[in-house]
Amino acid sequence: MTQMKGLTKAQKGRIYSFIAIALVQLLFILAFAWNTRALTAQIPYTDSCNADGADFSPAANLCIAGFNGFVNLITMLLSVGITWFVATVSMIAWRFIAIQKTSVVAETEWKIAKYTWLTFIVISLIGCLVILHFSHLTFCTFLTALPILLLWLLGVLPLQNRYRNWKEISVEP
Repeated sequence: MTQMKGLTKAQKGRIYSFIAIALVQLLFILAFAWNTRALTAQIPYTDSCNADGADFSPAANLCIAGFNGFVNLITMLLSVGITWFVATVSMIAWRFIAIQKTSVVAETEWKIAKYTWLTFIVISLIGCLVILHFSHLTFCTFLTALPILLLWLLGVLPLQNRYRNWKEISVEP
């Protein structure tokens, strides 16, 4: 916290808003991972399905498994889509509101953003995998990939570039 004393209100606002966006995205990822773990079969399996004296329970259970799997797939795709939408909208809005051509970015500011991003990567990936008991690896990858990428491309990288540009401008006579 002693590093934050030298920052202006705008710089503190950028950092706090970046951390808040990363936390919201992390909560979305972990909540959707928990939702996927807690999915139960929508239609219970049958023990007996007789038609004209023949047992059709294996065929009925196959259809039930297919439907339950399809519903789980749709739920996972919607989870990934919602997470991607929230990450895209929040990071694009943050990028154009927080970092402007006249913004002065301190070294501490982009370093805090970088460490926030690295922490986000570790917690989101490991948290998603632990919640899902290291299953659904593809789902975890898709769920976390775009938020991680957007936090880097629209958050950390512009802060770093703005800091380096400002540093070069202030050094020149």
